[in-house]
Amino acid sequence: MNRSAMLIAFLLVLVGGGCQRRSQPPASDDKTGQKVDELSRKIDELKAILAELKQGRQGAEQECRNWLNANFIPGKTTLTDVESLMGNKYLNLDRPDRDDVLTVQFSLDDVAGRKIILDFTRLQKSESSPIDGIFNAKNDPRVLEKGFEFGFQICGFCPHILVDADGWRLDGKMLAGAIGERRESVDTLVLPRAHARQGKVQVKLANWAPEIEILDQVELGVVAAQPGEQLDFDGNGGAYLWRENQTIPCSAPKTRGGRDYWRLKLASGQGSAVLVLELRNTEMFQDTAKQSYLRDEEPQADLIVEGLNNIAIKPIGTKFFRRVVIPVSAGVSEIRLSSPAGMWWVRRAWEGSGKSASMCWVSPSQNNSAAAALQNRDGRRLRLMPHEETEMSFCLPHDQKQNNNLKLALRLCGYYEFLQTP
Repeated sequence: MNRSAMLIAFLLVLVGGGCQRRSQPPASDDKTGQKVDELSRKIDELKAILAELKQGRQGAEQECRNWLNANFIPGKTTLTDVESLMGNKYLNLDRPDRDDVLTVQFSLDDVAGRKIILDFTRLQKSESSPIDGIFNAKNDPRVLEKGFEFGFQICGFCPHILVDADGWRLDGKMLAGAIGERRESVDTLVLPRAHARQGKVQVKLANWAPEIEILDQVELGVVAAQPGEQLDFDGNGGAYLWRENQTIPCSAPKTRGGRDYWRLKLASGQGSAVLVLELRNTEMFQDTAKQSYLRDEEPQADLIVEGLNNIAIKPIGTKFFRRVVIPVSAGVSEIRLSSPAGMWWVRRAWEGSGKSASMCWVSPSQNNSAAAALQNRDGRRLRLMPHEETEMSFCLPHDQKQNNNLKLALRLCGYYEFLQTP
């Protein structure tokens, strides 16, 4: 085997996993050899840091953060780069196509239950990777969109919602922050991948956390849309059908006085306009919420839409994006948002034309005891224990069974209780 073939064989072995010690390639002065040496050094560094993190050594978390910040660079690092350093044993969080994001989760298996959450764009090309050229990383369209975040155990809490779309697909989680009976709430989630088979829609409620999920009612929302229309909800659960007119640039916020501020420019004079925000909460919110809940207090983390009666958008949780509709009066040319610093990632925004939508809400077919318990808000609650799941079947209204342009959503009432301190 000649030298070039030996190097190629070595690289193929290297791609197969991360955080493992590799034998060194033949000595070489070329750039590829130098990059392989650099990659091997980075893998050894990460392996040592993770070993100390798993042992709970003081200061190991900050060392880990420093290493990740230096090597996982938004706009440059690709998923191929990350796999070369950490391997490919990660969880794909299976985000819907309309989110246009690949969100993955690496488990560190340390004493704090940390997970690394990474969001990759599906379209953008990388500028320049720290280990560019070794694995054709510059041709990988899956580019890191935002800096890494740590997810802790509380990050996975809340009922998870799956829909049957040629296999079970994770559309999101619900009831963020509904901890304890006094915080029982109603939440609504758009189901972009759900579709009917023979007039029925299948939904699964799953408890994947160390908690008891106590649910009182579940309903499927159905509305007929025109081609090109999308369904989303305002902060109070009101439904809107809307059509995109333009994408609004959504840059990083300006921070002053402990608050983040965004300014979104609109086309003035538009009638029947809506602003639609795509957003989620961050690791900083997660830390703040945890401390607040331990004191039995509410986290102060609302996103305020200033100037429009100071509309307050309540936290929606980490990892999964939601879209929130804000009605805009004619003549408004700018929207200002603010929140406590670091609590929100406002990823994208659109200005569109839209109108309030009248949803038809249907209860699940009573084909099991769980569905029977969730027919009405009557205190007859379903209790989902850890690792329990239950399937629901919803029959579409008779006059909508042949409609191929239905938009669907789920409305859930309930709360949850921790089995252990998060």
